[in-house]
Parts: sequence; structure tokens; C-alpha cells
Amino acid sequence: MQHDFATQDRRGESVGGDQGAQSTTAARRLFCADNLLVLRAMATCSIDLVYMDPPFNTNRRFVGSKGSPAAGAGFDDVFGTRTEDKEDHANLIHMYPEIERFLSLATHWGHKGSGQYLLFMAVRLIEVRRVLRETGALYLHCDSTMAHYLKILLDGIFGVEHLRNEIIWCYTGPQPSRQWYPRKHDNLFYVAKSASHFFDGDAVRIPSQWNALGGFGNPDVPKKNRGKVPEDWWHMTFGPNSKERVGYPTQKPLALLHRIIAASSREGETVLDPFCGSATTLLAAEALGRNWIGIDVSPRIHDILTMRLSQAGYPPSFDYQNMHAGDHAKG
Repeated sequence: MQHDFATQDRRGESVGGDQGAQSTTAARRLFCADNLLVLRAMATCSIDLVYMDPPFNTNRRFVGSKGSPAAGAGFDDVFGTRTEDKEDHANLIHMYPEIERFLSLATHWGHKGSGQYLLFMAVRLIEVRRVLRETGALYLHCDSTMAHYLKILLDGIFGVEHLRNEIIWCYTGPQPSRQWYPRKHDNLFYVAKSASHFFDGDAVRIPSQWNALGGFGNPDVPKKNRGKVPEDWWHMTFGPNSKERVGYPTQKPLALLHRIIAASSREGETVLDPFCGSATTLLAAEALGRNWIGIDVSPRIHDILTMRLSQAGYPPSFDYQNMHAGDHAKG
């Protein structure tokens, strides 16, 4: 089936699809699909910022809380029993033979399903790099389960020189453990497409004790009130009773996405989230005046996004395509 992924962003530029394809409204666009199909149909150099919060290879199935807006949503994070896609593997060997050898090592050394998981990620990261503009960037969200493997994968696809930060998002909460420290952080790899990537640290400044004292009390240093650009560790607690929560099991806080989008994109540019389960990225992009494209495998994403846009006071209409059902309609 041939799909039309052409869009128009708030600047009137084409985003995705063939040049002759008819445009849709799509400063705001949502797909219910395997994200690899959508990524492969997007135009090269058409996206300004990608935030990816994929499965972490935890060998678990995640489901929305019963009775919550996300009930019925979820995804399988089980890769040990997946059948390897032979076409994807063949393409990877052809394009990146070194990465294919790395996947073979990970299969032997890593957690159960590591080889299948990294193949799943590699073919998607290749497409993400292709669709990013030269000024664009990727934030890849993961945890300690596969972070070290994903860093090597990013080095191979984007180039080791394009890693800008490994950001640590730390939070608090109960986790009884007698054999290790409570595991209360996630990893975000911030990777640029090129040396000309966009970054606006001034857009995300936070209060600074140094600024308030004028150089730690030095009377010769003028006081500054601009705050500071955050370091590469971000403490943002997101408790189970937060009003933001919709019952989606791996939901992330709006504050996290606000910071990423504000720092790494301009107003009117296009943000893509290929694993947009709780719609947080799309809501943050809407609030900051960015165009957005979301992709998720669960049909529940349509209702979750509609609800969250409405509750935040934004128009709940958007271009929606359920590729599982073949539907293409306004949300």
C-alpha cells in the first residue's frame, strides 16, 4: 500500500512524502503504525528534532493502568523471542558491516534478546539520522540496561564526534533494595546530526547561586540575573500522584520535554517522537509553538492525545492515520 506522508509545517515547508504528493494540515500529525514504516516514507532532511523513548529491553510487557485514560495502551518490551527480520539484517550488513559485527558480540555478551533489540534500534536510528536536517539533533532516552550498547550504536551511525551529552535524568521514590543502591536515573544521549546543529542554552536557563552572589561573593564580579544553563544531570521528580499522569506505564514529565524542545529547536520547527505512547512530547511541542509528528503502535494514542490537548486548552483536532486499519482522518 502506498501512503502519503507529505505534510506542511508552520513555516509552509514540505515535511515528508513525495514532492508531488498533496499536503495536509500537519503542523500536527499522528500515526498509529510501526514507526519504521513511517520513518522510511519520510523525506530526507525534513525533521528538526527527534526525541526517542523506545523499549529498554526489560523483558516485560507494559500496559496502561486499569480505569485510567491509558487503559488498553501498552507495548511489548520482550525481544528474546522475536524472530529476526532477515531483510533488516541484510540491509544493515550492507550499510554498516561493523555494526553487524557489534550486534553479534552483543548477542553473546548482553541481556537476553540484546541482539534482536539492537537490530530493532539500529534500523530505526539509521532512518532517524536520514530524516534529520543538518541542523537537527536526536535525544535517545534509555536506562542502564542497554545504554552502553546504544552509545556504541550511536557512535557507529552518527559518528563519535557528534555526541554532545550523556544527560542523566535523576528522580526519587521508593525502591527497597538490600543488594544495590536504588536505581533512580535514566540516560539521555543528545546527538547532533552535524557540527552546525542548533542549540539555545539561553532558552532553558535555571536559577544559579553563583549568579545570585555575583561570583560567589566576589565584589569585583557584577551580579547577573540570567541564571545558568543546566548541567548534564537533571533532577526532576515525577511522582505517581502527579496531575500530569494519564496511567501510561512509561510516561515522562512535561518539564523534561519542555527543556529538550526549547533548547534544541526553534518555534515553527518540526519535532518527531516515534514512540509517543503518552503524547507528552506532542503536548510539549504544541505548548512551545512547534510542529509535531507522533507515531505509536497502540490505537489508544489517538484518544490519549485528544484528551491531553483538550485539557491543556489546545484544539483537539489533528491529522490522524491508523495504518493498522487503513484509516486516514482528522482526529
